[in-house]
Amino acid sequence: MNEIRTICELALDEPGPPLRDGATALAIARRTTARRNRLRAAGSGLAAAAVAGVLVTPAIGGWRSAPPRTRGRARRPRRPDWRPPPPPRRLGRRAPMRRPRTAKT
Repeated sequence: MNEIRTICELALDEPGPPLRDGATALAIARRTTARRNRLRAAGSGLAAAAVAGVLVTPAIGGWRSAPPRTRGRARRPRRPDWRPPPPPRRLGRRAPMRRPRTAKT
């Protein structure tokens, strides 16, 4: 405890650094503000470029929007050459089988 007290007394015995005059402090503040404004403008420009890139990329790449959502199970779109399957066969009487033709000699 005594060591800390002696350190504090030694630090307080020495005079502090001289204070800056108003013009110097104002110049430092203006430089800092100018630097901050440059960084802010650069960040805004990068953000605008990123948003423009996101909006323009689909148009260049030929991107299509997603198909409309359907209720229930999603269905694949029909192909233009798609035909429905043939109707099921009837289970009743079948047509008689024909005899194979033989060559007449």
